[in-house]
Amino acid sequence: MTAHTRDVVEPLRRALEGVRPGSVWVAYSGGIDSTAMLVATAELTRGACRAVHIHHGLHPDADVWAGHVQTTSAHLGVEVRVLRVDIAAGNVEARAREARYAVFEELLREGDVLLLAHHADDHTETLLLRIFSGRGWLAMPVSRALGAGSVLRPWRDVSRADIERYVRDHDFAARGLGWIEDPANADTSYDRNYLRHEVLPHVRERWPRVDAALLREDGVRGARDALLRHWLSEWTCFEFERLLKSELGDEALLNALRLWLECEGCHGLSDRRLGEFLRQCRESAGQPALTVDERTLRVHEGRFYLVSPTPVLEPEYAVGFVDGLDLPHGRLEFEATQGEFPGDGRLSVRFRRGGETLERGGKRVALKQVFQNAKVPPWQRDTWPLLYCGDELVALPGLAYGDAAIGWRATWNFH
Repeated sequence: MTAHTRDVVEPLRRALEGVRPGSVWVAYSGGIDSTAMLVATAELTRGACRAVHIHHGLHPDADVWAGHVQTTSAHLGVEVRVLRVDIAAGNVEARAREARYAVFEELLREGDVLLLAHHADDHTETLLLRIFSGRGWLAMPVSRALGAGSVLRPWRDVSRADIERYVRDHDFAARGLGWIEDPANADTSYDRNYLRHEVLPHVRERWPRVDAALLREDGVRGARDALLRHWLSEWTCFEFERLLKSELGDEALLNALRLWLECEGCHGLSDRRLGEFLRQCRESAGQPALTVDERTLRVHEGRFYLVSPTPVLEPEYAVGFVDGLDLPHGRLEFEATQGEFPGDGRLSVRFRRGGETLERGGKRVALKQVFQNAKVPPWQRDTWPLLYCGDELVALPGLAYGDAAIGWRATWNFH
């Protein structure tokens, strides 16, 4: 084994240690890097791996490329899935990435790992793109959870040159193992290509060890961010007021908010937009809001929430004690408090229209007052399920119960 081969294969071998046979996927675009990853993985696992190719449909030859990856995978004796995605309008690079990762998240089952052929050059490009576009420095982890499985980047510290030497040393061409050369990779109207072809060659000529230096710094930041990300991943909301009281500086607070957003699957927000939002939260007595992909970042009672679009709801739903009810935005469940559920309890779910009251202790309590006392965020109030028996409001699940709600309690969990 040559030194170049060892530099490429050993990180992959280490990444696969302890991984259950048959649970390995390779993200296979058909380019030289992912082709090398698929070949090396197939050899290390003796074919006990699978490939996934995302068909973006953005290039006239996309069908030809899909045929190529199917032919090459068959040549290697590896199962491949070709999955089509629709790219939403907007930044093509960002939307294509979002679409890919949405497919990967659905694909991975418990214990599965997805290998990405990202290498050290990709890492440098990604890091500098984030800095130049004002999105901050966030470390690219070697591994992270995705769906029920995980994503691994075994070659994050391996250079593109080493991968190309591995391909030459193993004589891919003579073995019929070709790869796709996407002409879009030479189009410098794309930011990444401009950086790769026009900027980095001059930077590396001036500072030959720039990639290694960035990797070292990324390792230091990555260890710190991993601890913070683990802590933040337990939060269902971001406790802005709590962190303000901890006397974190603006930069640390901004980084913590960005990491929490990344834990929630939100990427790409600039420091400028996040910084302006934080400023509004500090200075405004209103309800600042920031659009983040298809969700909205809102603040209530010193906490940030990522709010999904309001779902389309029917005016009324029938619900039973035993089965509960699944709604587009959450689940309603019941618990008997006096042995068994009442036998006659036919309930329905409706939603707030304004002016509703609940009879408690012989007095009428305004629904608005119940929500305010419970500190329910304003955007949740109109979609909180209201339980009716006939035309009488009898309960707000998890918040308040009327005199007629005897022998049971209900819980409501937003998705």
